[in-house]
Amino acid sequence: MSGGSGILEFEVIGLNGGRRWLETHAAPMRDAKNEVVALLGVTRDITERKRAETKLRESEASFRSMANSMSQLAWIAKPDGFIFWYNHRWYEYTGTTQEEMEGWGWQSVHDPEVLPVVMEKWPAAIAAGTEFEMEFPIRGADGIFRLFLTRAVPLKDDQGRVVQWFGTNTDVDQLKLVQETLRSSQATLQGIIESAMDAIVSVDNEQNIVVFNSAAEKMFAFPAAEAIGKPLNRFIPQRFRPGHSEHIENFGKTNVTRRSMGSLGALYGLRSDGEEFPIEASISQIETDGKPIYTVILRDVTERKLAEENIKSLNKNLEQRVLDRTAQLESASRELESFSYSVSHDLRSPLRHIDGFTKLLVKREAAKLDTKSAHYLDVISGSVGKMGVLIDELLTFSRTTRQELKLDSVDLNLLIKDSMEMLEPARSIVWKVESLPIVEGDKTVLGIVLT
Repeated sequence: MSGGSGILEFEVIGLNGGRRWLETHAAPMRDAKNEVVALLGVTRDITERKRAETKLRESEASFRSMANSMSQLAWIAKPDGFIFWYNHRWYEYTGTTQEEMEGWGWQSVHDPEVLPVVMEKWPAAIAAGTEFEMEFPIRGADGIFRLFLTRAVPLKDDQGRVVQWFGTNTDVDQLKLVQETLRSSQATLQGIIESAMDAIVSVDNEQNIVVFNSAAEKMFAFPAAEAIGKPLNRFIPQRFRPGHSEHIENFGKTNVTRRSMGSLGALYGLRSDGEEFPIEASISQIETDGKPIYTVILRDVTERKLAEENIKSLNKNLEQRVLDRTAQLESASRELESFSYSVSHDLRSPLRHIDGFTKLLVKREAAKLDTKSAHYLDVISGSVGKMGVLIDELLTFSRTTRQELKLDSVDLNLLIKDSMEMLEPARSIVWKVESLPIVEGDKTVLGIVLT
């Protein structure tokens, strides 16, 4: 001790084998000449303190081991903010060394534009001894700045004095990107929902409305701000409410994600003024935070129903008109057949007389007739024959209205040739016939028409 006071710590073993730590304080006693004449020593048991220090070291080692296993960047600073320890993750991310980072070296990996704000808020928290929290970029070993959320907590003793700071830096760069993407997706989805032509209404498990788009506002004549939180039954006629609620409950018990609600039969909505109107609906379900959300897409089909009724009415009128027209045609056909029969019967009688008397005249007066007179009688006889053929064809044609048409491919050139051959002997005819097509039709009827 060289004449000065001193402190000595040592471990002793008791008679029972137990180990204790002692601390001795020794001070010299001097005479009038200031010479040391004796030593005054005081010894005390510091075993508990030593045990506490050992536990503290072990606890600190355990704490640092835990901090080194964290995915976050972690560090410990002295009361004045001087950082003396970083975890492994910090060095891995920043690509720095302990010597580079010790103290206030962390400023070298901060964004220069944001650093002044950090240097304003961090010292202020140190001075006040309050928790520090801030988001700012930290440069990685790859030279890229990523956003981190930094928190520093003051560790205090029994007297409330800060003895250390423990800080963490949590990478929120991807989180921010996800949040921004989510906000963008939500905005897009909201835009789609609001621009939809059909009404879109979502309800929770209690069937209270959570989504009510613009089309729903127009359909039900009810503002969305007042609809949110209201029961869906508010927009369903009273007589349909029990069945509708049961349908949603049963649908929620299935694994089906979407289906039409047409199985319920006719569906109706209820406007704010009490007017009922027909709707079409489909329902879907998703799970959010462990709770089901049911979305119903509704379409007002009032105009379509009116159009369908008009079409039914028009069809009914058309069917009646067709029946009436058919009856008229059948009546006209019968009248035509009767007329044709009557005409042919009335024409045959005078034709028979003309033919008979012409033949008698030829028979009795053949010797007296000159060539021209004989030719005239031949023409009369031939014309009578043709008239008979025409009467037969007229009767045949009138009967065709009662016969089923036999459709087939018909060469009009052959039909024309048959007609020409039948008419040619009776007179001198100059024919001008172009090439005709093959058509679909009843050969017999077409032949009669052409002849």
